[in-house]
Amino acid sequence: MKIQNLSSLIHYVQWLYRPLFIFIVTTLSLFTSLVAQSQCDTLPDQSAYLRSILDAQKVASIPAGETWRVDQLELKDDESLFGLGTICKASSSEYALKVTGNNVQIKDLTFAPQTVSGQPNCDIHLAEGSQHVKIESNHFVGQTYSAVCAAVDSAVGGQPYFIPASNIIIQSNTFDGYVRPLFLHSVSNITISNNIISRTLRDAIRLRENNGYVIISNNQFIDIGNGVNVTDTQDAIDSFWSGQKLVISDNIVKTTEGVGFDIKGVDPDNIQIGSRSVIIANNLISETRFSAIVLHGDLDTDAGNYSVILDANIIEDSVRSASYADAAIWAKGSIKHLTISNNQLRSNLARGITVQTRSGESDGSVSDVHINGNIVINNGVGSAPSSIGIYLQGVQGAIVTGNTAGNDPTLSNATTRFGIYATKLTDGIVKNNLLTCNSNTQISITGTNLIVSDNLQTNASCP
Repeated sequence: MKIQNLSSLIHYVQWLYRPLFIFIVTTLSLFTSLVAQSQCDTLPDQSAYLRSILDAQKVASIPAGETWRVDQLELKDDESLFGLGTICKASSSEYALKVTGNNVQIKDLTFAPQTVSGQPNCDIHLAEGSQHVKIESNHFVGQTYSAVCAAVDSAVGGQPYFIPASNIIIQSNTFDGYVRPLFLHSVSNITISNNIISRTLRDAIRLRENNGYVIISNNQFIDIGNGVNVTDTQDAIDSFWSGQKLVISDNIVKTTEGVGFDIKGVDPDNIQIGSRSVIIANNLISETRFSAIVLHGDLDTDAGNYSVILDANIIEDSVRSASYADAAIWAKGSIKHLTISNNQLRSNLARGITVQTRSGESDGSVSDVHINGNIVINNGVGSAPSSIGIYLQGVQGAIVTGNTAGNDPTLSNATTRFGIYATKLTDGIVKNNLLTCNSNTQISITGTNLIVSDNLQTNASCP
């Protein structure tokens, strides 16, 4: 590097020592977080001191380089907490911060709670009726249950809020660890965007029992779940009758030990509430253990979900369990008015798209399904005789058009045996599809009142 003047010299020194500076800052941050997680119980509680500052001026900060123990600090109307320091929660405390007010902001902090198991345990607790809360540009690192939580899970004796927390923005944060970093039970009107969530023990985002209106966009999900407890969900997004007016878009999912997006369920006390009016679009999903996207209503009562669009997603190298009966996109039952369009599904160790009734019969529980314009290539398991690109069973009112289903021998996992296989259809149209290089049967359609025409079958490029 040629140094011509003092300014060039300064820039040269900054360039030369920048990697060392980044290493030192990163190491100090990691050390501080580890200390907080192991020694927070021994630190003095700063909650009363912070409360006095907030009472005086509505704004408080944690100085850079310092770790403060904060236990059950209430954040009230129009209060803000920020800084470049670290907040740790003692193991005896259920939460560090409890948001009870309206128009509360939490920004630029590191949260590193004392390691403790079980729930309720979280850094930021959204209390009943809290509103207009922004959680932004924080770093959460820990091994407790959640970073952000609301009502306690009904599965462990909690109750939903009478007045849900609402108008919540969680953006531009990083989450490293935790069991379920974002556990939002009884929270509505949520925006979760531009976050990076990694190395969780279970689900990254769990939505439970809310009134909907949720946007989840532009997030990255990396290494979700630890693969040990396969009876519990380990999904990037797991929703149980909490998706009323839900948009999931422009996210990247890389490696889950469960499903990518699991959108399911109907309120057992009010069948008008479920996972309805849902858009899942423009996501890139890879290396899930099981299906990439799962959809269904209440499989026990057949109370259905409806008005669901899956569009322009790329799903590749997923279903690592090699369960051929799974599918990259799997509508398991009790769902109506479903559109699956313009997706690319490649080299998944399962079927490409499955839409079926729970009973396997055309019982009306799955109806009005459009599967259009998808590219479904190299999906299946080599040893499985029923590796299928697009599979439908018992669907009423299916339109399947303009899809490509089969194998590309130049890419990995060219194991699809059936391009399109549909059985027990009622009132369906299957036409203008391209079936290529399927090793058993290119297309097989059975049922009643069907139009099957103009489907092109080719083996021209097959080995």
